[in-house]
Amino acid sequence: MRHDLVFGLSVAESYPETTVSGSETGVTLDGKGTYAQKHVIHAHAITTAILVKLQDSPDNSAWTDVVAGEVTGADSTSVNYVTFSATDDNSAHQLGYLGLQRYTRIAVISGAGSMGATSEVANTLGS
Repeated sequence: MRHDLVFGLSVAESYPETTVSGSETGVTLDGKGTYAQKHVIHAHAITTAILVKLQDSPDNSAWTDVVAGEVTGADSTSVNYVTFSATDDNSAHQLGYLGLQRYTRIAVISGAGSMGATSEVANTLGS
């Protein structure tokens, strides 16, 4: 069976379009039956720099910050977050997850403005 980027991916809203202010968390992404997870964060009008990180959980209850080595797309290899500066209106960043926990979500660390996020998971390849 052939797979492509349309039929091999599932897309869901992982952070509803809203105005953020301070520390908030997004919607849980269930990675069961998938082999790759990515969150695409869209910033619209930024008031103060917004920092967004990834969190994971084995049970959708106890959440921890994903270690930097299990995140792709972060500001650097030593951190687990992306930064939207005050001049990054209408921009996007991607955070990929390389860890082994079933659930992931994005979390706003700090900042203010309007933003949202979608998640993409690559489904397990069939025969």
